[in-house]
Amino acid sequence: MALQDIITAIGGTGILLLGIVLMSESIQKLAGPRFRKILSNLTGGRMKALLTGMLVTTIIQASSATAIATIGFVSAGLITMSQALAVIYGANVGTTATAWLVTFFGIQYSIGQFSLLFVACGVLLKILYADYRSDIGSLLAGFGLLFFGITIMRQGLSQLPQSIDFAIVTGHSFSDRFILFSIGFLLTILMQSSSAAVVLALVTLNSHTINLFQAQVLVIGMNAGKSVPILFAAIGATPDTKRIIVADVLFNTVTALLLFLVLPQLSPLLSLLCNAMRATAPEIQLSVFHTLFNIIGVLLFFPFISPCVRFLKTLFADAALYLTQHLDDAIAKTPAIAVETARRTVVDIALFIIQILKDMLQQNSSDIVRKLKNASLALEETKHFMSKVKTSLQQKQLYDEHISVLHAIDHLNSIIEACEEAHNITILKNSNNFVDMKWNFNNELNESEKALRSASSIDSVEKIQELSQYLANARKLERVEVLKKTAAGLLDSHTALDYIEAIRFIDRLGYHIWRVVRHCIAPGNSNY
Repeated sequence: MALQDIITAIGGTGILLLGIVLMSESIQKLAGPRFRKILSNLTGGRMKALLTGMLVTTIIQASSATAIATIGFVSAGLITMSQALAVIYGANVGTTATAWLVTFFGIQYSIGQFSLLFVACGVLLKILYADYRSDIGSLLAGFGLLFFGITIMRQGLSQLPQSIDFAIVTGHSFSDRFILFSIGFLLTILMQSSSAAVVLALVTLNSHTINLFQAQVLVIGMNAGKSVPILFAAIGATPDTKRIIVADVLFNTVTALLLFLVLPQLSPLLSLLCNAMRATAPEIQLSVFHTLFNIIGVLLFFPFISPCVRFLKTLFADAALYLTQHLDDAIAKTPAIAVETARRTVVDIALFIIQILKDMLQQNSSDIVRKLKNASLALEETKHFMSKVKTSLQQKQLYDEHISVLHAIDHLNSIIEACEEAHNITILKNSNNFVDMKWNFNNELNESEKALRSASSIDSVEKIQELSQYLANARKLERVEVLKKTAAGLLDSHTALDYIEAIRFIDRLGYHIWRVVRHCIAPGNSNY
């Protein structure tokens, strides 16, 4: 095998990887909102979650994207941990679709000669348009590069059987199987894609460099190896993220271990079954085995999801600062999930602050300073998280929701800053004046709490707006009355100014509370 052949094979592998990445990213952009909606509406049982995981990953061909979305929805409280594990198990089965695509259109019925035409059409769409057609262009280009890469790989590997004799590592002894397993394991880590690694195994099998049994051992190692990259995502992650990652690692490693041990008995039986169904091509049989690997994993783990969840909860304690326990850098790269998780976090912080305000005005001042500091720290952490989230103007609804979350954070920050004005709080608590304003403000707090807890409709927001507007009007009237009393000598000017500042204070708080509720419950076009 000449150096040129090695360079060709490596180059083909690179083109293949680029094609897979382009396809995955473009499909996620095109179908992203739909698949996120499907996942977020998982209110059914585990079987529905399992099938959803299969379907979504089959479409977008990125189990990592499904995993990140699932982590985000668990963090946001949209789905349970049991449903999340079922989705992850289904995603492992769904990701095998790439192998089937390559088997039929890259090897059995090769469309490699048309691949560059797909690339040309894709690039043309990418250049001419900036909307969804640009993403279609990326999809076509990725599709073409995938099969062009396979064609180049096949050319580079065509001389490999004459240069390297893999017959010396038959795979039938334990040591041989361990060597092949390790090669597959390392290939997945190096390529950072189990799908691409399996495609490499298919092309190598097609070039007669290895036989079917050797390819099956490689695939076992590749499936085990895909657990390694996601382990790094667990570093500094939230407890829920760590639990899902550990569940995925257990799924792949335990299944790999079992099939590694029983493969000498399983492989002949599988070949007999495939031959009986006239699926004699070794590439088809390898794709069947790859899918079977993940189906066996589902059969092993799916019935025991509940005990698995209980076990995972004992491994990782929930974060001490519970207000921000769901914010995870792993989901910051997926804007729709990140924005929703941040919105729910802001709702939790708002509820916490509303309770602080109630305590302050009802003479219950225990631990107020500490609670305000916790709320401030939670807001800072949320702001830090949101600084990593980027949304596009093309996704208008998501863009508006992102802005609304930032607005809500700003209003909450203003409330915390206002709560540091101890003098105004003391005047409000100790004065018998402004009874009507204080009563309405307390009513606004109660309505806001109710609306945030139940994610009420726009009607609730309008009711809170009316209460806030009432405070604004009352502030104007009270100010006039205070000034009249001062002019009549009933109040000294120093006390009068304190009173005016106190009623401005309560009006300010009422306004900020209304805006927080507005941005959390009914996000949209709003510049304040």
